[in-house]
Amino acid sequence: MGDELPTEFDAIVVGTGMTECILAAALARIGKNVLHIDRNEHYGGDWASFNMDGMRRWIAQHKENTAAAEVREKPSAASLLQAGESLAIAQTQLSTISNVIERIFVR
Repeated sequence: MGDELPTEFDAIVVGTGMTECILAAALARIGKNVLHIDRNEHYGGDWASFNMDGMRRWIAQHKENTAAAEVREKPSAASLLQAGESLAIAQTQLSTISNVIERIFVR
C-alpha cells in the first residue's frame, strides 16, 4: 500500500461514539470505503475514558463548546451534500453530560 490516502469514500462517518463505530465497522465489513472521523482529540464519544489530565482537558473543552454552541448557529449538514449524496443521522442527542465540576479529596 502506498503513502497516498484515498480521496473518495462510499461513506463518511462523523463521530466515534458506540453507534458511529458500529456503523463504520458494518460498512467496512461489507466492503465499503469508509472515512471515520471525530472532531474531538479522543475517540469514543460518551463512551470515552480518560486519565486525570485528559479529564481536565475534556472538562475545559466541554465548557468552551457549551458556551460557544449557545452563541453560534450551525449550518445544516444536508446543505453540504453534493448531487447523488445522502445523509443518515445516527445520533441526534448532542450530549448527556452537563454542569461538570472537578473536586479532588485527599485523605
